[in-house]
Amino acid sequence: MRRNCSRYARCLACFALVLLPFHPVFGQSSPTITNVTMVGSPNLTFPRLAPGSTAVILGTDLADSTVSAAPPQSLVGGIEVHLVGVSGEVVAGLTYVSPTGISFVVPSMANGPGAAQTRVVIVKNGQRFDDPANSVQVRIGALNIESSPNPALIDQPVTVTAHVTTLQVTSLYGVYFGPGAVTFLDGATPLATINLSNVITYVDTPPQRRYDVSFTTSQLAAGTHSISASYSGDHNNPPSTSGTITQNVQTPQITISSTPNPSLFGQTVSLIATVSPSTCTGSMVFFDETDQLGTVALDRGRALLQTAGLPVGNHPITVRYSGDGTCPAVVYGPANDFTYRITSQTVLLP
Repeated sequence: MRRNCSRYARCLACFALVLLPFHPVFGQSSPTITNVTMVGSPNLTFPRLAPGSTAVILGTDLADSTVSAAPPQSLVGGIEVHLVGVSGEVVAGLTYVSPTGISFVVPSMANGPGAAQTRVVIVKNGQRFDDPANSVQVRIGALNIESSPNPALIDQPVTVTAHVTTLQVTSLYGVYFGPGAVTFLDGATPLATINLSNVITYVDTPPQRRYDVSFTTSQLAAGTHSISASYSGDHNNPPSTSGTITQNVQTPQITISSTPNPSLFGQTVSLIATVSPSTCTGSMVFFDETDQLGTVALDRGRALLQTAGLPVGNHPITVRYSGDGTCPAVVYGPANDFTYRITSQTVLLP
């Protein structure tokens, strides 16, 4: 009887092993795109999307769940959005997916000034849904923009580059129409205007020409700047506006600490000054009010000065940073509100 039970148990185990690999596989519903449009723009059947802006795909069965993500993520909730045009294929950055809507950041594609068609392709859980005959077509704007370095430090030169694709100029009765101009903007404030006729850096792919227009400034104030570019258009090319990029400009932050505090007369005190970002190099001069205590080279954004010569009493310790060509110099003194760059060291009698 025991032998039969053992044989029965083995049979059940074998049966289970045979069944394990055969999980049921369920097919997923095919997404249907009904419309693609810019956020805040009318629902056009053939929209033109500005690189860097947010667009929305509307339809049914687009995703199996609703998921939000910090922008831009290439894969959200098992969904990818690809844009396929004459210049190749790029993956958009996603911010939100749901069964009826997908929000994405429009990537840059050198598709020409609204003449090239780009189709939207959804990849759902690794399966590509691409029907060129029935897909929704969009146009990617001919103007995109970038900046470097980003973030930058205050007074550091920032180069903003606009890539403008135009149809090459034509002659009418011997007169050539100019290729227009690009205006760089900080929000609504113009920064510079450059005529494309003065730009010598371009790439010809007839009948198109891509201009690389650069503008450099060190006048951006500390904070966040919304940088964009506007193309005036010309006889062959309509006006267009780029998407907006966020340019961050930072002020080097310097903090000072001391240990031990309070200390005893004759005891060694460690004065530490730290610069953020830590990539700043150069030197730091330490002061006890107006008396210079010493100069120390920065090591990964940190300067350490040790001294046992502080007399009894309270000592306002300040610093002066040399700068290094990228990180601007920072000075102490009554003309600057740098109270956070001051620490008070107390020295007591033993």
